[in-house]
Amino acid sequence: TISIITNYKMLGKSEIFKSNSTLLTNIDEFKTSLVKILTDEQYKQQLVENGKKFVIDYLNNRGHAAEKIVSFLQEIK
Repeated sequence: TISIITNYKMLGKSEIFKSNSTLLTNIDEFKTSLVKILTDEQYKQQLVENGKKFVIDYLNNRGHAAEKIVSFLQEIK
């Protein structure tokens, strides 16, 4: 994932950015950042690994979230 910052004050310090699982860049450095992802295999792989770790740490019910939602909705009827 590449996130382009237009206003640092609005962004804050979200966990996804702290985890280094997404590339954070500004519009002036976007081209350089994109080229790095496309050409530096080790850098790209590290972003992917960090992203997988982020998903494991922060997302619940991976693979069966829809079933959990249906179950929850049935319980509150």
